[in-house]
Amino acid sequence: MRKSCFLTLTAVLLTVPAFSAPTAEKAAAKAIEFHIKAGTGSAPWNTPENPVVLEVGDTFILVNDDPSVPSHYLHTPGVPCRHGRGPIAFGQREEFEITDEANPVETVLYDHHFGPTARFYVLSTKAAPDAAPF
Repeated sequence: MRKSCFLTLTAVLLTVPAFSAPTAEKAAAKAIEFHIKAGTGSAPWNTPENPVVLEVGDTFILVNDDPSVPSHYLHTPGVPCRHGRGPIAFGQREEFEITDEANPVETVLYDHHFGPTARFYVLSTKAAPDAAPF
């Protein structure tokens, strides 16, 4: 009988799958909303001290909550996302895919209607892969 138990145990040990170390995976992209506040008008949308923080691959959703002007319109130099498609009326939104890194000081984004005095500050970075536990 002992021999039978030993053979069964051996068979079980031989069928255990081989150990494989976990691999690093890219963090899942996120959808980040930014709301242009009521009363913003031709002023900056945010400050350099409080940029919108994004990662390459994120979806950025710009929402116009400002009825003080007919519309807002995102101007970019092509980074960290494409230029706005057109004016965003009060209560409307536009989605952008973050495709590149941007620095809130060096990358000049602003409201196309009002020019560089109506700045929009964004910090976008490449997403770091999740670290393996070893």
